[in-house]
Amino acid sequence: MGGKPPLIWEDSMAVHLISYTTTSGEQGVARIRTTRPAPSWADCHRQIDGYLTGTYLGVEPEYTLTYTTADGDQRRVLPRTGVESFGKLLSSLAGRGEAWDIAVTDEAGADVVCNFRCFAG
Repeated sequence: MGGKPPLIWEDSMAVHLISYTTTSGEQGVARIRTTRPAPSWADCHRQIDGYLTGTYLGVEPEYTLTYTTADGDQRRVLPRTGVESFGKLLSSLAGRGEAWDIAVTDEAGADVVCNFRCFAG
Protein backbone atom coordinates (compact mmCIF):
# COMPACT_ATOMS: atom_id res chain seq x y z
CA MET A 1 0.00 0.00 0.00
CA GLY A 2 2.08 2.98 1.26
CA GLY A 3 1.56 6.53 0.16
CA LYS A 4 0.02 9.42 2.01
CA PRO A 5 -3.35 9.11 3.77
CA PRO A 6 -6.03 11.43 2.41
CA LEU A 7 -6.30 14.82 4.09
CA ILE A 8 -9.47 15.38 6.06
CA TRP A 9 -9.44 19.15 5.63
CA GLU A 10 -9.99 20.67 2.20
CA ASP A 11 -7.45 23.27 1.09
CA SER A 12 -10.16 25.87 0.41
CA MET A 13 -11.94 25.32 3.73
CA ALA A 14 -10.98 27.38 6.77
CA VAL A 15 -12.05 26.88 10.35
CA HIS A 16 -13.17 30.03 12.14
CA LEU A 17 -13.74 30.45 15.86
CA ILE A 18 -17.01 32.05 17.00
CA SER A 19 -18.05 32.94 20.54
CA TYR A 20 -21.80 32.36 20.43
CA THR A 21 -25.11 32.50 22.29
CA THR A 22 -28.08 30.28 21.38
CA THR A 23 -31.79 30.90 21.71
CA SER A 24 -31.76 28.69 24.85
CA GLY A 25 -29.07 30.88 26.46
CA GLU A 26 -26.20 28.44 25.93
CA GLN A 27 -22.85 30.15 25.40
CA GLY A 28 -19.62 28.75 24.05
CA VAL A 29 -16.97 28.83 21.37
CA ALA A 30 -17.62 26.94 18.15
CA ARG A 31 -15.52 25.94 15.18
CA ILE A 32 -17.27 27.02 11.96
CA ARG A 33 -16.10 25.63 8.63
CA THR A 34 -16.54 27.83 5.58
CA THR A 35 -14.82 28.84 2.36
CA ARG A 36 -15.67 32.48 3.11
CA PRO A 37 -13.10 34.91 4.61
CA ALA A 38 -15.35 34.99 7.70
CA PRO A 39 -18.47 32.94 8.44
CA SER A 40 -21.87 34.41 7.63
CA TRP A 41 -24.85 34.32 9.99
CA ALA A 42 -26.23 31.49 7.83
CA ASP A 43 -22.98 29.49 8.21
CA CYS A 44 -23.21 29.83 11.99
CA HIS A 45 -26.94 29.04 12.04
CA ARG A 46 -26.38 25.83 10.03
CA GLN A 47 -23.54 24.61 12.25
CA ILE A 48 -24.69 25.70 15.73
CA ASP A 49 -28.12 24.49 16.92
CA GLY A 50 -30.24 27.46 17.99
CA TYR A 51 -27.61 30.04 16.99
CA LEU A 52 -28.73 33.54 17.96
CA THR A 53 -25.69 35.79 17.94
CA GLY A 54 -21.92 35.57 18.05
CA THR A 55 -18.58 37.32 17.98
CA TYR A 56 -15.94 36.47 15.43
CA LEU A 57 -12.69 35.42 17.15
CA GLY A 58 -10.61 34.75 14.04
CA VAL A 59 -9.30 31.85 12.02
CA GLU A 60 -8.31 28.76 13.97
CA PRO A 61 -4.50 28.52 14.01
CA GLU A 62 -2.89 25.85 11.84
CA TYR A 63 0.22 23.84 12.58
CA THR A 64 2.68 22.11 10.29
CA LEU A 65 3.35 18.51 11.25
CA THR A 66 6.40 16.96 9.58
CA TYR A 67 7.81 13.47 9.95
CA THR A 68 9.70 10.83 8.01
CA THR A 69 8.61 7.31 7.07
CA ALA A 70 10.01 4.66 4.76
CA ASP A 71 8.16 6.55 1.98
CA GLY A 72 10.19 9.70 2.67
CA ASP A 73 9.50 13.08 4.24
CA GLN A 74 5.85 13.82 5.01
CA ARG A 75 4.11 17.14 5.73
CA ARG A 76 0.58 17.96 6.94
CA VAL A 77 -0.96 21.34 7.75
CA LEU A 78 -3.62 20.81 10.41
CA PRO A 79 -5.60 22.59 13.13
CA ARG A 80 -4.84 21.66 16.75
CA THR A 81 -7.48 18.92 16.79
CA GLY A 82 -6.03 17.42 13.62
CA VAL A 83 -2.51 17.36 15.08
CA GLU A 84 -3.84 15.65 18.23
CA SER A 85 -5.80 12.97 16.34
CA PHE A 86 -3.22 12.30 13.61
CA GLY A 87 -0.45 12.61 16.22
CA LYS A 88 -1.85 9.62 18.15
CA LEU A 89 -1.45 7.45 15.07
CA LEU A 90 1.97 8.94 14.35
CA SER A 91 3.15 8.30 17.92
CA SER A 92 2.09 4.68 17.56
CA LEU A 93 4.05 4.39 14.30
CA ALA A 94 7.08 6.01 15.96
CA GLY A 95 6.88 3.50 18.81
CA ARG A 96 7.19 0.72 16.22
CA GLY A 97 10.06 2.48 14.43
CA GLU A 98 7.90 3.27 11.38
CA ALA A 99 8.02 7.09 11.74
CA TRP A 100 10.73 9.39 13.03
CA ASP A 101 11.96 13.02 13.01
CA ILE A 102 8.53 14.22 14.15
CA ALA A 103 8.20 18.01 14.40
CA VAL A 104 5.32 20.45 14.83
CA THR A 105 5.69 24.16 14.12
CA ASP A 106 3.24 27.02 14.50
CA GLU A 107 2.44 29.61 11.82
CA ALA A 108 5.53 31.63 12.86
CA GLY A 109 7.77 28.56 12.46
CA ALA A 110 8.39 28.02 16.18
CA ASP A 111 8.77 24.45 17.46
CA VAL A 112 5.60 23.59 19.42
CA VAL A 113 5.68 19.77 19.46
CA CYS A 114 5.70 19.77 23.28
CA ASN A 115 2.39 21.70 23.30
CA PHE A 116 0.53 18.61 22.07
CA ARG A 117 -0.57 15.88 24.48
CA CYS A 118 -0.24 13.18 21.80
CA PHE A 119 3.56 13.66 21.76
CA ALA A 120 4.10 13.97 25.52
CA GLY A 121 6.06 11.05 26.92
